[in-house]
Amino acid sequence: MERQDQSDSPQQLEGWFLEMLGCPGCEQRHPLHLNATQDSLLCACGRYGFPIGPGGVPNLLIENAVLLDENARPEDVVVERKATGGSAS
Repeated sequence: MERQDQSDSPQQLEGWFLEMLGCPGCEQRHPLHLNATQDSLLCACGRYGFPIGPGGVPNLLIENAVLLDENARPEDVVVERKATGGSAS
């Protein structure tokens, strides 16, 4: 019986996937990006971090978020999102 151990090699999050995500913790839905160790996603406002679980699956439930900076003000952050190919109005 062949054993498949995927815990040692989690699936990498693709750039296009990260570009689609928005922070579930702030009303502005700021983009999320990988931290340096690639074990969590960080909100562009600096307030929240979301752990990446086994197999590379991000946990985007706000109740499981790590509060990184309780004084961060998402409403004061200006973030430019990359164009996704949709028409601008």
